[in-house]
Amino acid sequence: MEVREKVNKKLISERTIKGKPIEFNFRQRVEDEAEDTAKKIKELCQKEGFKYKDIAILIRANDHSQPFKELLKDRQFLSSF
Repeated sequence: MEVREKVNKKLISERTIKGKPIEFNFRQRVEDEAEDTAKKIKELCQKEGFKYKDIAILIRANDHSQPFKELLKDRQFLSSF
């Protein structure tokens, strides 16, 4: 649909504050992506002082969100999705 409608999906920050670059996580299975993401969130919060509210996850498709929701809820990271 985005091709037909000519929708540009490139993300551009509107903030002028410089921070860490966005990280891209791709695995063959969405469950593995969710697991890797949960590990990274834990690392950021424990070792680098981030809070869960500082972190956002962009999911490539709605049907890929369920493994993330379940894993993050189980690990008590999830506040809203």
